[in-house]
Amino acid sequence: VNERTGTIVMGGNIAVDEVAITQGGISISITKDLTVDQPPPFSPGTTVIADNPKVDAKEQKASSIVLPATANVSDVVGALNSVGATAQNIISILQAMKASGALHAELEII
Repeated sequence: VNERTGTIVMGGNIAVDEVAITQGGISISITKDLTVDQPPPFSPGTTVIADNPKVDAKEQKASSIVLPATANVSDVVGALNSVGATAQNIISILQAMKASGALHAELEII
């Protein structure tokens, strides 16, 4: 991450934990939503637990964005881009996520 130029280079498949972040008029919230799929009775199938992440981003006064714990960095950045977040906003939010322990990656600031 280069704060001076606003350049962000990252892998998109980096896991993030459940977290809620608000910066200015942009809010992000990451939540976990698990569902259980069961096979019909007496069938050879097995019960499966599926993660259903929900990513939403909004830009309003005192609003929040909720992302599931199964979301990744590309979900976060995609949600932020959808509400018109600047590179500086995204950098600040990634730094806050790292500081809170919700971002499972090294964050290198240039």
